[in-house]
Amino acid sequence: LTGFSFQGGSTYYACIKSVDESGLSAVASTPFQVDVTGPLPIGTVNDGPDAGIDVSCQASHTIRANFRPFGEDYTDVFKLEWAVGTTVGGFDLQSWVNIDLIQVTDQGYYVVSTFVENISAGTAVYASVRATNSVGLSTVVTSNGVFITCGATDGSCESCAVSDQFMCLG
Repeated sequence: LTGFSFQGGSTYYACIKSVDESGLSAVASTPFQVDVTGPLPIGTVNDGPDAGIDVSCQASHTIRANFRPFGEDYTDVFKLEWAVGTTVGGFDLQSWVNIDLIQVTDQGYYVVSTFVENISAGTAVYASVRATNSVGLSTVVTSNGVFITCGATDGSCESCAVSDQFMCLG
């Protein structure tokens, strides 16, 4: 269709007419909709170890995130990925990694984690989730960040405290 532009959410009809050798014809029509948007987030990405938990600081270098599944109006969510970075939407600490679509907790959340070795105390770390639908459109949602309060990775940082300066208690 030259010069025609599909509008998301509108219903269109594909019509096919066939004619046999004797001149008899048949027409078939099927409605369809066009998906022009990425998946819709249902809630936020939380920096935390369990469903619905969001922490603002932690001593551990194990970065955890949890989030609810994404919704999709016209197609299915085909792929989920997550990344970790020191900027909103960044992936300098962990590049995009696939998330198994069937690993939802009983509370309806995905929970993912990774260990990041080289983080300095006082660094903000952000988890991002990217959902891609079956037509290739993506949506990225990023957490509000968690501050790492300790630079040691030897287990000596056991608790989290926030003051004017970031501190590790242990």
